Amino acid sequence: FHFLMPGWLGDSKSFNRDYRTPIEKQGNVQRMQHLTARIKPFLLRRTKEQVATELPPKTEIIHWVELNEAQRDVYETMRLAM
Repeated sequence: FHFLMPGWLGDSKSFNRDYRTPIEKQGNVQRMQHLTARIKPFLLRRTKEQVATELPPKTEIIHWVELNEAQRDVYETMRLAM
C-alpha cells in the first residue's frame, strides 16, 4: 500500500510491530480484523463469470513430463526449500 497511500499502514517497522508480528507469530485475530478493515475498501475481488460472461469456461490441459535425474534433484531441492 505504500505506493497507493503512503503512510496508511505506517512505515515498515511499525507495520511489522502493529500487524505482521501479532498476526503471523501470535495469531492475533483482532489485529487481522483491523488490518482487513483498513485495506478492504481498496481490494476488489471478482471472478471471470462476473466480469466477462462471454468468455468460455477455463480449459486445463495436463501434460505429464518425466524429469531426468539432474532435473529431479533440482526440483526436489527447491520443493524442500519451499
